[in-house]
Amino acid sequence: MQIDINGVIVGDDDKWIYDYYEIDAVCPKDVKLLIAQANPEKETINVRINSGGGDLIAGLDIYSALREYEGEVKILAIYAASAASVILCAGYSEI
Repeated sequence: MQIDINGVIVGDDDKWIYDYYEIDAVCPKDVKLLIAQANPEKETINVRINSGGGDLIAGLDIYSALREYEGEVKILAIYAASAASVILCAGYSEI
C-alpha cells in the first residue's frame, strides 16, 4: 500500500480549508483511514513524503499511527522538513 504525504501537514479540523482551495495537504485522519485498509500480515506500507511540514501535533499523530501499524513501514523522503521530518522517523527511511 502506498501513502503519499504531499503538501502541508494540517490538523483534521483544518483540512477542509485546504481541500476547498485545492491546496495539497494531509491530515492524520487521511493517513489513519489508509492504514486501517492495510493488512499487516501481507502488506508493507510505503510512505512517500514530499512536504515542507506544517502542524507538529498532526505530524506526531501521523508518526504514532504509522508506528502502531503491525506490518512493515518503509519511507521514501523526497523532501521532509519541519513536521514532515517527524513522520520520516516512523519507519525505515530512504532519503
